[in-house]
Amino acid sequence: TKLGRFTVVLNSCAAIAFYALIVNIIVANVQLSPQEQRIVEFVKRSGLQRTNKESAARVIQTCWRQFLVNTRALSKGRVNTALRVHPKIRNVLMQFRYSNRKVKEVHMDRDT
Repeated sequence: TKLGRFTVVLNSCAAIAFYALIVNIIVANVQLSPQEQRIVEFVKRSGLQRTNKESAARVIQTCWRQFLVNTRALSKGRVNTALRVHPKIRNVLMQFRYSNRKVKEVHMDRDT
């Protein structure tokens, strides 16, 4: 009947509105306050900075080790290894570039 269909449509609309209200209340209670958002951002930034420092130190260590290998080889008369670049150096540099890019992205997000 038409009355039954109208009742179903009306109850469906009421249920949708009720669920939307419940979801809105839950989202409002779960959402972080501005102070909590700043704390989360600070923790994220400090972790990225620590990772960036560790990556930079790894680059320096790896390059220094390769420099020592190259100078020892040069002193033994092997000239062709003086300019040799080990694949580890490339990998470490790529990791450093990636972590540095992440730090810059966080700073750009913070400024906007």
